[in-house]
Amino acid sequence: MAPPRYVQRLGMVFEALAMLDLHPGGLELVELAELLDVDAEQLRADLIAYNSGTELGPLGLTAWVEFLSRRPADPAEDDDDLFVPGEQAVAVRLHNPGSGVPGQAGGLTVSEVGQVLIAAEDLARTEPENLALAEVIAQLRSRWLPGVTEVWRPSLGRRYEAELTDAVEQRRKVVIEYDRTWRPGIITRTIEPYALVRTQRGFEVDAGPIQPDGSIRTYLVKQIRSLQPTAETFDRPSQTDELIAANRRATDVSVVMPRERQWVTEYLAEHVTVIDSDTDVQLQMSVVEPLADRVGLVLLQAGPGAFVTEPADLIDCDDSLARQLLAHHGLDDDSADES
Repeated sequence: MAPPRYVQRLGMVFEALAMLDLHPGGLELVELAELLDVDAEQLRADLIAYNSGTELGPLGLTAWVEFLSRRPADPAEDDDDLFVPGEQAVAVRLHNPGSGVPGQAGGLTVSEVGQVLIAAEDLARTEPENLALAEVIAQLRSRWLPGVTEVWRPSLGRRYEAELTDAVEQRRKVVIEYDRTWRPGIITRTIEPYALVRTQRGFEVDAGPIQPDGSIRTYLVKQIRSLQPTAETFDRPSQTDELIAANRRATDVSVVMPRERQWVTEYLAEHVTVIDSDTDVQLQMSVVEPLADRVGLVLLQAGPGAFVTEPADLIDCDDSLARQLLAHHGLDDDSADES
């Protein structure tokens, strides 16, 4: 659901400031808007709102936006006729006297402040009755960005979090069209949303109905292609919390991989601890189901120098996953023979 057109967008401000960090000489407002793929007048209004917030920030450490009559040829130019009110600006640049580090706000970069607010907003969507969190968000906004009322992220657009939050609260079934992550194909399924959870992979929904083996399923919200709430409600099982905990129970896996490939664990593991580090790095990962697929993908992405040390039954999981992928794409020996 798109935000109302009149709503000022917090994330746009942080994207713009990060871009201006890279262009100390400034950019024309229209050029900056094109880079961000946003409306220039909306961007102008948001930057004006940001400047009003910087007056409340720590003295000498707050970056603000300079509104300019033109894009200066010299980044250090400060002629009197260069500076104009925001409503008249043709160009903008970032100014931050005192700290000498462009884009800082009270010890945090503007992008870090943005990440804090975005994470808080995401959590608030899953905990609408959390008044303490709502107060923290209000304080952050009023201190740094008065007048900005909506988080906006071009890199991770929101999809169905609001609808799923309502479905969880109202215990209402929804029909989803889902692009499966670990198996090929798009499926249509009627689910009973029990909880909406934010992880490093984005939002996930734990949902019933309970499967024959007594488990429930988890769906990545970003993989939901369409969602339709229904009028049908469901009874929340008495053991729902236990089912969710079991569904998210992690297994410790020890792996060794080249140091420069350590980053591949960030998306696939819930938590990573460095046990030893030399030319290679020894890691302990906490991994949720599907365990073999996740660990196998870590090893494949980390390259031939990566391997599992324990548990023993995962030592060949990368080989197994590689064979599945080859078969799926028709590249295994059997598929080649048939062709």
